[in-house]
Amino acid sequence: MNWKKLTEIDYSDDEIKVLRITTKHGRVIYETGVADSEGEMWHHSDSMAFPSRYLGSVKQHKEVYFVPVEEILF
Repeated sequence: MNWKKLTEIDYSDDEIKVLRITTKHGRVIYETGVADSEGEMWHHSDSMAFPSRYLGSVKQHKEVYFVPVEEILF
């Protein structure tokens, strides 16, 4: 996959992304979500059974990369 570093340019573009988040402790988390204009990341779900949840600020993690969902799903 063509992972790109998540930067301020990508915040709030309303594009749902697959996020690869590396925490400051080295843990890697994969989530489907978006980042708002403040760089706060949110899990995205169309299901009422799995509501949106807060993933933290981009700045609080070691690194965040993404791939647009539309590049993965077919």
